[in-house]
Amino acid sequence: MPSHSIHSALTQMFYDVGGAPWDFTVWKELTGVHHGLFPDADYQLPNGWTRQTAINISSYFDQFRAITTTTERIKFSSQGPKKDVQLVPGRKAWRDWVTKLWKDSKVHQKIIDILLSENLHPFHIIAQDPSAGWPDADHWIGVAIDPVGTSLFGEDAWFPGVERLHSKLRPTVKELVQRTWIVLYNLRDRSEARLNALKSKAVEAFEGQYEFLHLTSSECLADLNRGKLTKTKIQAVLVKVMKWKQLAEAFEMLYDRDGRIDEMKDELDTLMIGLGMNIKTPAKKPSRYPHSSMLLPF
Repeated sequence: MPSHSIHSALTQMFYDVGGAPWDFTVWKELTGVHHGLFPDADYQLPNGWTRQTAINISSYFDQFRAITTTTERIKFSSQGPKKDVQLVPGRKAWRDWVTKLWKDSKVHQKIIDILLSENLHPFHIIAQDPSAGWPDADHWIGVAIDPVGTSLFGEDAWFPGVERLHSKLRPTVKELVQRTWIVLYNLRDRSEARLNALKSKAVEAFEGQYEFLHLTSSECLADLNRGKLTKTKIQAVLVKVMKWKQLAEAFEMLYDRDGRIDEMKDELDTLMIGLGMNIKTPAKKPSRYPHSSMLLPF
């Protein structure tokens, strides 16, 4: 079954719980939209909107609401042919604005933070049982709905008298988490491919160094005075090994299953010490993402 995009899920939420989430205090603070989507005064319009923008988006919302099935609403919210943009200008304006808002407000990252804190991040789940493969979103996202909804919207979004997200908000919050889950799935595929490429380069460089010398690591250590080993050569190999190690550590479920990373690094460190050089691993750039650089921006 097709699922909502972020902008269509927010449109659906707007009608499921009259005006939500734009009247929730926590969401207002997070997004900077303090007066709802369609205030009477122009100066209260969301950042980047003109009155015409509001008219176009409001018209799109009305057309969305008039559609009776979820499948057709999802289809309508998707970008159509170029001529269709002229017929429904509010659709593109809404999608583009929500996409920018999502990025600027770091909403995707907040959802990831909750998945991490609740031990529901798919990378953690895989680490617990690598043989099970990518975790089925339907088995896990339901557990994340309440903490994610509360983090994004605050207690205003709770069901009256119960510390639980309002029932009418749950389907669309689930869709928002689903979008993050998809992003992480795509990230995992790309990063695992990169990890394998880095591993190949590191192993090739490491083994190539010894092949060039025709010596085992022990023989290299005993033969340091022959001048065959150089700090530059070993440092070059170490750089490749550490690039592999840094990425592998960022993905717990992929980390060094055969123990090769630490084995190579230990031998290279020993060789460097034997050459009288202090070990300096490649400087790790500050991560754009928390928890071992494991995530891409949305």
